[in-house]
Amino acid sequence: MKKKLIVLSFITAFSFAFYACDEDTPMPEPEVPVVDDYTPVHVKKVLIEDYTATWCGYCPRVASAIEQVLQQSNNVVAVAVHSDEDMGYPYVSNMATTYSIPGFPTGYIDRSFEWPYPESISGLNAAINKKAPLGIKIETSIADGNANIKVSIQYATTITSITRLVVCLLEDKVIANQVNYYNDGRGNPIVDYEHNHVLRVAATDIFGDNIPASITVKDNISTHQFSIPVSSYNAENCSVVAFATKGISNVLNVQSVKLGETKDFDYIEQEK
Repeated sequence: MKKKLIVLSFITAFSFAFYACDEDTPMPEPEVPVVDDYTPVHVKKVLIEDYTATWCGYCPRVASAIEQVLQQSNNVVAVAVHSDEDMGYPYVSNMATTYSIPGFPTGYIDRSFEWPYPESISGLNAAINKKAPLGIKIETSIADGNANIKVSIQYATTITSITRLVVCLLEDKVIANQVNYYNDGRGNPIVDYEHNHVLRVAATDIFGDNIPASITVKDNISTHQFSIPVSSYNAENCSVVAFATKGISNVLNVQSVKLGETKDFDYIEQEK
């Protein structure tokens, strides 16, 4: 049986409470279809945003499912969006409201649909099988306590819809006790649980910065540069995720890289 904590009241200070912040919940944008009559050249990767919390006893299920699919595929990127006092992301309520997240845990796929129970790689097929109208390259370095990030986007077709770019910093191996309702031998709570893919900060608006339509043109490569302070985190355990969306939803493609390294465009291997 699928079990989810439905958050309809202020269970904790971080549970769907509305934050005073600059990143207001954006208004829906008009739907303009991405032109589909093109041959993709980039591998389509899938984004899983895991809405989770240390107080959520069913959340270890989705966290474990994510680790399993990451072992099964190199084309899945995970971001853990926390709503707790341990590592809560300050705009989680805005995100949950915008995407109608029903409760914790929820795996939200490509900012488009809920990962169906039981969460498995087969539930990602609808996203995996889509064509990618663009590819993403990320170059990163660390200097003077800052992560310097260069994101390049290569367009396989001209995109006329509103396109946005999200760039964020994640941290792995964050240790905090985790409530656990499952009789899996790990106890309740799971003491010193290792939390991975923790969303720490976004270099852009969390709903994305607009990419001008003048540069989302077939065969063009646009570049976008950012700097994020990382002194509050263990840089050795950090990574950078970048993804482009159609409007505020529908991820067109996503890329990730360990901080300090470079991840090139992923091209589809052509048959010889």
